[in-house]
Amino acid sequence: MSAKEIDINSTKYLEIHVGGAGEIRISKIPNWSTGGYDGFSFDMNWDNGGFFGGVLCIEDAQILVNYINNGLRREKINNLKNQDL
Repeated sequence: MSAKEIDINSTKYLEIHVGGAGEIRISKIPNWSTGGYDGFSFDMNWDNGGFFGGVLCIEDAQILVNYINNGLRREKINNLKNQDL
């Protein structure tokens, strides 16, 4: 996987390549609104079908961050345990 910062019409995004799937693109600033939600622009492109997506509200973005961080912590703990063996 790889990630790079891109600029589209003066808006900065982080674009993440997901191996075997496509790309995820998320805005760097949560200044988007749609469907009554405010937050980050969050788009996906699977199988070269073009990007589609919506707004990831700030509260859900925090849930996603916590989910990823917890998974990373568990993985780090497991790696440390395996090193001790």
